[in-house]
Amino acid sequence: MSKQRLKKLTSEVRQSIPEKIDDKEKVHALLDDLESEDPAKLKKALNVLPEFITRFEIEHPKFSQSLNEIMVVLSNMGI
Repeated sequence: MSKQRLKKLTSEVRQSIPEKIDDKEKVHALLDDLESEDPAKLKKALNVLPEFITRFEIEHPKFSQSLNEIMVVLSNMGI
């Protein structure tokens, strides 16, 4: 269930990336890493995710909230 929820969330976040956002390519790379089965890529994404949440918090609060929801799902999965 949690993997399905994660996949759904990353897909929703990918669709909701704000038009005027810095580092759009890095956001896509982050989402790719989150969807990856490769533990090294997932670990890298987990290290970067909090930074992205903080970075977009003021200018794009809904987007930041979506990223935070991914973090919660990962936490609930024990990752």
